[in-house]
Amino acid sequence: MAHARRGGAEAMLPVPGRSLSRARAEGPGMVLARMRDMVPSIHLIGAHRVLPRQADMLRAAGALPVTIDTRDEVTEIAQQTHALAVHTGAIDDKALDAMLWAAETARELNHPWVLDPAEVGMTGYRRQPAGALLTRRPSAIVAGPADIYAAAHIGAETQHEDVRAAAMDLARRTGAVVAVTGAEDFVTDGDVALTVAGGHMLLTRVDGAGAALAALVAAFLAAERDALAGTVAALAFYAAAAREAASAAQGPGSFIAALQDALFLIGPEAVDAGPRIGPA
Repeated sequence: MAHARRGGAEAMLPVPGRSLSRARAEGPGMVLARMRDMVPSIHLIGAHRVLPRQADMLRAAGALPVTIDTRDEVTEIAQQTHALAVHTGAIDDKALDAMLWAAETARELNHPWVLDPAEVGMTGYRRQPAGALLTRRPSAIVAGPADIYAAAHIGAETQHEDVRAAAMDLARRTGAVVAVTGAEDFVTDGDVALTVAGGHMLLTRVDGAGAALAALVAAFLAAERDALAGTVAALAFYAAAAREAASAAQGPGSFIAALQDALFLIGPEAVDAGPRIGPA
């Protein structure tokens, strides 16, 4: 694949308290390089308004989006793709049916799948279907603080005041890696907790930026089966691209175009030299 990338370099991925048998001794740039070499196909199901954004960002980064979401096709599509990303911004009976079947098939095939629990706390109508998706044991759950906090309290016996504590509890209950995105991303598997220096505030001013990140996490998990290492690598890549895009942007409109370019251009070396990764 023809990408104008800047060289590659290995770096240790900080994983305090985590043995090398559970996370590879490599930097996020190496995971990026492996993902691009693989060119994984990522099945996207979710709100139609964010699908174009997800697809554009995936293609720029080096993956292939698949946006078929009819119930009669999702099981077969799951068998032809490498990973799944589900966005809950639009949940009705038809969409939920497709999401559940796709997630169930991905789990049966041992394919990674990522849940973006968008807006699950907005209404009571959304909580039950979101709970059903959580029982399908996603590989990773990626969203902003409000959505992670809401997802963590679906079916939970304990009420947490702190979103990081809620995220760790959610990770323990679901077996997923949970990423709380923000000025400083917080990532945990329920045992280890890491932070990734966040991207840029302009990410909060464009629709679909979070959904695009969840799709990118799915692409990285297709290439890195250690969910913690893969999720951290995707977050570091996105943060590095966002910062580079912001330096060339005048506002949200030019930023989103610059972000797409940065996801295409940025290479492993820049990712490894970019956002700081450390213990929480």
